[in-house]
Amino acid sequence: MMKAVKLIKKQHGLTTVEFTVIATTLFLIVFALIELGIYIYSVQTLNDMSRKASRLGAVCYPTADIAGLVTDGAPLGIQASNIQVDYLDGDSTVINLSSITDTSSSEYSDAVESIRYVRAQVVGFTFTLSGILSFLGNNGVLSVPTLASILPIESLGISHDGSFKDNCN
Repeated sequence: MMKAVKLIKKQHGLTTVEFTVIATTLFLIVFALIELGIYIYSVQTLNDMSRKASRLGAVCYPTADIAGLVTDGAPLGIQASNIQVDYLDGDSTVINLSSITDTSSSEYSDAVESIRYVRAQVVGFTFTLSGILSFLGNNGVLSVPTLASILPIESLGISHDGSFKDNCN
């Protein structure tokens, strides 16, 4: 009987230590899951940005600043330079409209007429993890894969009467 009393006295406070260890572990897991959720939400937001940019590219004239229009509500660190909008012909070859300086020339008109698809991509974006998961990647910096969306063209901002609106506001 004396031995049982000594064991109980030696174990006094052990429950508090066990609770502290388990609670700390559970909090670490919860905060890691929250941070992982923020990362997944950010990647999905970037994917939605590429979808919106390709949609705007399909209905707006090629000179419109599409990248500037889709960066509202974007994850921290995204810039218009991370949004790349390409116009593709029927063979999925990129049509380089930026090399044509005169947008009123027949060369530019021919290039616009050969557009069949719009591809919008989120490129070169990195997500920085903070806190618990900062050991992942390069000290918590993860490169987000290129997120692309391709849509067939619609009006390209050109009206039925042949006029066009060069901004997409």
